[in-house]
Amino acid sequence: MFLGGPAYSLLPWLMRRYGRQLDLQKEESVSLSDVYFSNTIENNKRKNDFLAYIKLLIIMHIIIFRIWILEEKATWPS
Repeated sequence: MFLGGPAYSLLPWLMRRYGRQLDLQKEESVSLSDVYFSNTIENNKRKNDFLAYIKLLIIMHIIIFRIWILEEKATWPS
């Protein structure tokens, strides 16, 4: 049984469910330091979201690989 398709289709749903939302509120009057710090915060959030996505991808690969190994062992002659 190949679980690549269903597992990869779960990734966007899991990221929406457990990932952070990147909704930033825009203000009318903004100083230069506010722009710098908001961009820094936004970049940090994007970096953290990317790292969370990579971790989730690695976990899904490990799960798929372990299931594949268990299925292969079940078909091996003992």
